Amino acid sequence: MCAIRILIVEDDRDIGDLFQAALEPPHECLRAANGMEGFQMVLDGEPDVIVTDIMMPVMDGFEFIERVRKDPRFEDLPVVFISALGSREKIKHGYDIGGALFLTKPIPPLRLQRNLEIFFKDHDIVEKPKSRDIEAVRSGPPVADPPAPEQTDETEVSRHDEMTPKAQLAHRPPIATLNEAVEHARTEAESKRARDAEAAAEHEAKVKSKHEAKAQAAHDASAKAGKPAQEGAESRRAPKAGSVKARAGLTTPMTASINSLKTRVLLVEDDPDALELMSLGIEEDYEVILARNGLEAIERAARWKPDIFVIDGMLPKMTGYQMVSMLKKNASFSTTPIIFISGKTTIRDRQYVNKLGVRTFLAKPFEIAVLVEEIRKIEAESGFKIRENRPPYQQLSYELAGEQDRRR
Repeated sequence: MCAIRILIVEDDRDIGDLFQAALEPPHECLRAANGMEGFQMVLDGEPDVIVTDIMMPVMDGFEFIERVRKDPRFEDLPVVFISALGSREKIKHGYDIGGALFLTKPIPPLRLQRNLEIFFKDHDIVEKPKSRDIEAVRSGPPVADPPAPEQTDETEVSRHDEMTPKAQLAHRPPIATLNEAVEHARTEAESKRARDAEAAAEHEAKVKSKHEAKAQAAHDASAKAGKPAQEGAESRRAPKAGSVKARAGLTTPMTASINSLKTRVLLVEDDPDALELMSLGIEEDYEVILARNGLEAIERAARWKPDIFVIDGMLPKMTGYQMVSMLKKNASFSTTPIIFISGKTTIRDRQYVNKLGVRTFLAKPFEIAVLVEEIRKIEAESGFKIRENRPPYQQLSYELAGEQDRRR
């Protein structure tokens, strides 16, 4: 009998083990604990058939198969639903979105085995040639070749940025380790940094010219009025109340004094309004770093060494779940406290997040006071320490202030 490669997507590990034991051998089985992992396994594992549960955290079975069907490469990939949701409406919906067979739980392993063998014969499902053997797939995703320079032009970057977060996730290259993620982010941002640096130089030149013109005009006006110009110049140099530089207490990075150490918090959220709201709510008491997607967050974490992470679950380019898993595998951040925020708040979602090792789960929407309270609880724990060997926050604040000024 041919070894058909079966992807089992099931969040209950015991049930998944039973299914795998019933089917392997003669067949090959790949495993995923939710739809998000399942979709990545479809991309990497070349399955001949999918066997999936419906009620799962992060991404349920229906969402998973809908995503699979949107990819032309997998529009004919056979799908078997196995679920305790056995109502007529659920079964009909399963078939409507592309399921070929719907089995209800509980199902004995032998019955599953017999049903699938009949299903394989009726649908002429056979083993297809694979680029990687089963052990290679289980060991991890293939390492992606670095993109050629001509493939990362402004048009392609713009097209990627216009995608929805889910579309960006589907197009992202496989990332196995934190170091690979950092390198990938740096490569992806290299052209953007060059453009930003050029724009910054032009901006500084314009600002300098503008300020010199204003200073000369003020000097001339003061001279005519018989008043010294120094007082006006000093007031112009002082940062305006409420500006980024004023909030950071900065004039220039060279003259800024080193403040006493504060807890450094990295906020990762793709919704700009939510990100700004959280930042404004905590920036007076904490050093705040902002990131709008998973790759940007990984890069900034590696550079600025935060003491606490606040991570949203659904992010473009890399999900919050993937980011947490990556951080926990890295020696520098494996014990760094993580506050996970998400609009997916079912018991299974919470259980899955807890398994990843996060410190706190906050269900959206939440009050900023709740976030502040959770950060203070972390700071009060005996094992919490502020990192000392890291770049000064004044340097980061000045860079962000300049970046925001350029955006204006």
